[in-house]
Amino acid sequence: MHRTVTVLALLATLSVAGPASAGGFHNLLIGLNGILTFPADPVMQVVHPPEVLEDMPLFPVTGRICGLVIGSIQGVYRAFAGATDVVTSPLIVFPSFSPEPRYQLIPGFEYEE
Repeated sequence: MHRTVTVLALLATLSVAGPASAGGFHNLLIGLNGILTFPADPVMQVVHPPEVLEDMPLFPVTGRICGLVIGSIQGVYRAFAGATDVVTSPLIVFPSFSPEPRYQLIPGFEYEE
């Protein structure tokens, strides 16, 4: 009975707090999108190597190898930042930690820089 009252009080508080819960929900959506899309980073960096690497010798080969390394690091960062956003989403004082999404799988949010 005590847990039911606590849950109902929590839901009532969240329903009254409009702007704050919207900010937390926004961070939750961005975090989930980052977690879902992080595997695309290494693949897309291999398919489209960064233009910064065009001066490398044998760019068609070395650019893709470096793109794989860069994309893997970026994917790990996107997954970690997404998990951080999901965990801190109830705490409205934190802004979004996730980088700009490559793909938006979850509708309902806009990335703010």
